[in-house]
Amino acid sequence: MLFDLTPEITLDKENQKKYLYARVILYVSALVFAFFAAFTIIFPTRYFSFSFLNPNSKSNTIINPRDETGNSPDRGKIMANNKFIFDATLLGNFSEAKIIFRLNKKSSEIDGEKISIKKSFQAFLYPEGSPFGFRDGALLKNLENYYLVSNGELRKFKDKNTLSLLGFSTESFQEVSIEDLNYNAQGNNISDTSTYPSNSLFKINNDFYILSDAKLTKFISDKAYLSQYYAEQAIPKTADFLQKYPQDENQIGFADGSLLAYGESAFVVSGNKSYPIDSIETFEAMGYKWEDLITVGGDEISFYTKDELLDLSGAHPDGTIFLASDGKKYITENKTRHFLPTEKIAASWSKIHPVEVSAESLFTLSECNFGKKWIFSKTYSCIASVDNLQNLLGKDYEFRTTFNEDIKADSAEIQFKKSYTLSNLKRFVANVIKNLKNSYVGQN
Repeated sequence: MLFDLTPEITLDKENQKKYLYARVILYVSALVFAFFAAFTIIFPTRYFSFSFLNPNSKSNTIINPRDETGNSPDRGKIMANNKFIFDATLLGNFSEAKIIFRLNKKSSEIDGEKISIKKSFQAFLYPEGSPFGFRDGALLKNLENYYLVSNGELRKFKDKNTLSLLGFSTESFQEVSIEDLNYNAQGNNISDTSTYPSNSLFKINNDFYILSDAKLTKFISDKAYLSQYYAEQAIPKTADFLQKYPQDENQIGFADGSLLAYGESAFVVSGNKSYPIDSIETFEAMGYKWEDLITVGGDEISFYTKDELLDLSGAHPDGTIFLASDGKKYITENKTRHFLPTEKIAASWSKIHPVEVSAESLFTLSECNFGKKWIFSKTYSCIASVDNLQNLLGKDYEFRTTFNEDIKADSAEIQFKKSYTLSNLKRFVANVIKNLKNSYVGQN
């Protein structure tokens, strides 16, 4: 017997039959709606778009369409034989990506042109530059040889007596190998004990300073100094030492890429800018670790100029260190990725956990070729399977193509779909169980 919602109302037989049919239709409709709602959640489609006719529109969700020099196309004009690149941020696992270009009526054709897709973090996919050596200010030792890294150069102390007269402690030098020393250019020996080499570190009246361009530059706080160097690297001096060198009116903040906590907000800092992180989801999706947050005061955070919110679509700022799955580490600077050749070199650049990435992201890709929607259309699309990218770490998909002729695009679109497969269903269920455990079991 069906559940009766209105037991107090008595209907004749004909109306009872109509009412019964109506209830059955209502229940079936509800079940069908629930089924399709669940189906949409389990096998979603995500849409991204960009209007080249209105490039500043807030509705644009494709990230930073650009050529290989970083320049955006003027009104959708994409030059021939130049790499054209754009990104989309997407959490979760998807099976295929459909890329659509709508061209201006007077544009050249792109029928048969190829586009490739990679997955990682935007900053890890930056072009690779030259390897980095130790950071300025590092104190290094190999056997009986002592070195200071000054303006990128490895400067050897003439002897232990020179080192001692300048006030350096042999215990503050880190033992390294010859291989470690190969990545900094060789500079002049340090033999003059009447003046200090650039990038020497000092502690004066409980404040930390670095000598740069013959000026003493103060760190904004002990925490800022310790984000880059160790306390024992600083030579202790009295206040009289401040009379020997002029003081720079500028100050030095935290190491680029540091994570700061102020009040209830988290920030990543780089240069003189701070980027407020907009949510817990973004913090974790960027690969950051909560234990790396440094709690700071108002005077420390006010040193920085607050920039735009760092949301899911954002790229890691300069100073971020990535740890690839093959054990290699990289640091970003000026939209370039630089290899850190040894573990000790990497440690000189950052004291927080690196962001983990998949080494395979650099060479694993998916491809497809554009085709016309119909014969007289200026709309071109292709569908690429991205199943091979799903186990790679990262939140960003990078799209690259090179057209054989100049084209003019009105808009671009991306549609990510999850295929209706048993493996995707199992993956969805596993993620639900994992999230429940993280939310409840983990808290207990």
